[in-house]
Amino acid sequence: MQLLLKLTIAAEHAIANYFKDKPGKAPKFYRAFCTWLILFGSKFIMLEAINLVFGDSINFTGPVDGIVAFFALVFGILIAEFIVSKIYFSLEDKPKDTA
Repeated sequence: MQLLLKLTIAAEHAIANYFKDKPGKAPKFYRAFCTWLILFGSKFIMLEAINLVFGDSINFTGPVDGIVAFFALVFGILIAEFIVSKIYFSLEDKPKDTA
């Protein structure tokens, strides 16, 4: 799932960069629409990947047939990744000033 998240974010950034340099209002709309389409549609691809790998071993239940639980899982992974990367980079050795 982490790989699918990374691919989704990479695709979203590539599309955003493509439309960012275009003048006018239409490219801004296309950028927003494509970003939404990629981020929204990718969740269904992830659900299908989970279904193929785990089958009936995993069930997302709750409001809206488990979509809320699935989105909570995706956002939880993204938040955990952000926190771990912040901790990792804060532990980086910094050069000391010898002035």
